[in-house]
Amino acid sequence: MKLKLSMKKKLKNIREFKMDYLLNKNIKKAIKEDLGLDQRLDESLVAQEKPFDLKTDYLSNSNKKNHIDLYKNYVKDFNEISAKLDASDRNKPSSNHSEFRQLKIDETYNMNAAYLHELYFSNISDVNSAVGIENLKHMKQILATYRDNAKYYDKELKGVDGVTLLNYKKDRQASYWIYSMLVERKDDFMRCMKDWGIVTSQVHERNDIHSCVSEFRSQLPVLDKVIPKTVSIPVGWWVTEEDREYIVNCIKKGW
Repeated sequence: MKLKLSMKKKLKNIREFKMDYLLNKNIKKAIKEDLGLDQRLDESLVAQEKPFDLKTDYLSNSNKKNHIDLYKNYVKDFNEISAKLDASDRNKPSSNHSEFRQLKIDETYNMNAAYLHELYFSNISDVNSAVGIENLKHMKQILATYRDNAKYYDKELKGVDGVTLLNYKKDRQASYWIYSMLVERKDDFMRCMKDWGIVTSQVHERNDIHSCVSEFRSQLPVLDKVIPKTVSIPVGWWVTEEDREYIVNCIKKGW
């Protein structure tokens, strides 16, 4: 009895596998015919447009239409690029210049654009818009607080043992959404800050450590020296003068 049930389950799985195979085969065939490709398609991804009803009076009808049309084009371009990737020569992928590299860059760009538009559309409402517009009234003061805290760190942490401050271009003004610096023995530094109740984070990391782009990993000796020392300390509008003074004093104690 158990053997019969097992065989039925296997036959069901085989039928489901065949249906999936035929469906994917038909989709790939349609993509190849539409793009005029002769090469085989193995892993092309297909994105589907999502319907959105933008319920807000803060955007005009023409503005809404422009955003929707832009979103549709991103999805269309992503599907075309994805199909071309399967037909692209992968025998000689180069991190500097190759057809495969350029297609991957285009794929990522259009995928991100489509995804961000979906997030944008999903969060549009008059309530969210009203909250955002109200917050804009405080933007200048919030930015001023970030920059004031950053300038304080620039002054007070200059010359501190184990700390290297970053250089900023004089012809532009940073928003300082984070305050990053280089520290010796970063793990010890972060552990020590945690013990004193100060939140720290690395924030940035080199992208080519991820498996999806590992084939493009390059020799970047300067970045290899910087990343192990990079850390960020609190700098936001919520950091008071008392807070930033405490942070600086803790850093000056050493770790």
